Amino acid sequence: MDMKCYKVSQLFKRVGTMDERRRCVLCGKIVSNTRNHYYVHFPGQYSCSYCPAVYTRSDTLLLHMRTKHPSVA
Repeated sequence: MDMKCYKVSQLFKRVGTMDERRRCVLCGKIVSNTRNHYYVHFPGQYSCSYCPAVYTRSDTLLLHMRTKHPSVA
């Protein structure tokens, strides 16, 4: 199956009825934050405009901007 055809909702199965944790169908890991785990398998490319840093998640780039380039963030 083509890996790019997956949606986030297709990659995770609920562990139990009272639990918000979900199991990844690709690696079997149980996670509570499905959006962040999605990027383990399908990394994005978020580049800093002010230095050569590159991240797989947009929130990590935002944290980088706030700590390393606070005057422009």
